[in-house]
Amino acid sequence: MTDPHIQAVKNALVATSGGFLRNPVRDGTCARCFTPILNGQFCGKCTYHQVVGRGPELLAMMSYAGYLNPITQSGHTMRGYKNPSIPRSGPWQTVVLLSALGLQAHSYCPGKLLGASVTAWATVPSLPPKQQAHGLNEIARGLTRSPDSEVVLLGSEYVDDPRAVNVNHFSVVAGNPQRRHVLLVDDTWTGGGHVMSAALALRAAGASHVSALVLARWLALGWEATTEKWAREHLTLPDYQADICPWTQGNCP
Repeated sequence: MTDPHIQAVKNALVATSGGFLRNPVRDGTCARCFTPILNGQFCGKCTYHQVVGRGPELLAMMSYAGYLNPITQSGHTMRGYKNPSIPRSGPWQTVVLLSALGLQAHSYCPGKLLGASVTAWATVPSLPPKQQAHGLNEIARGLTRSPDSEVVLLGSEYVDDPRAVNVNHFSVVAGNPQRRHVLLVDDTWTGGGHVMSAALALRAAGASHVSALVLARWLALGWEATTEKWAREHLTLPDYQADICPWTQGNCP
């Protein structure tokens, strides 16, 4: 039986944001990040990630976002929710609901898939660090069922290429990831460099497993096989389906 709270989150997310959020597409996309590709199993970035080092063992994408029709509002939402000059209304609430769905309805899924329960969590901070706290961290702290299990990452002050994969881009400054399965949460995946670098930093600090939950995979026309035709054919319908597990893109494990 579905938890009434979780069902309320699903209903609210679909009612407020279902018209512009879209679930990842499995057919004709990268098997890891769900980018449209012409052939093969992985996109160019994910192929590169396999070479440079072990990132997260499991990667879950909850939705697509971008400034392309018919999901333009998703792009404004994922960029606007962390703008301190914008009132915490529509975009902020959508990200809260999307985070609640991922963290509360599916927090046990990566543990079941890997046979090792999630025992710690972290969010990907800004790179380089900013004065104001990252909004996603504030949201996650309010939603997680284990606030005392947070592992705090800090971005490096001096980074030549923030989108590159580099274990030195982040460091653990609080919490203990040693011999733990860490759930790493990020709001947006563009090229994957931030999530990959943060995962490497957690592994360097002793994490035994890292699974990554990303709220939105950013799409841009011209990137790999992302075209207007593909967007019309795959992103027009149906509206967001909140019952789909982001870890399996089907039923929960």
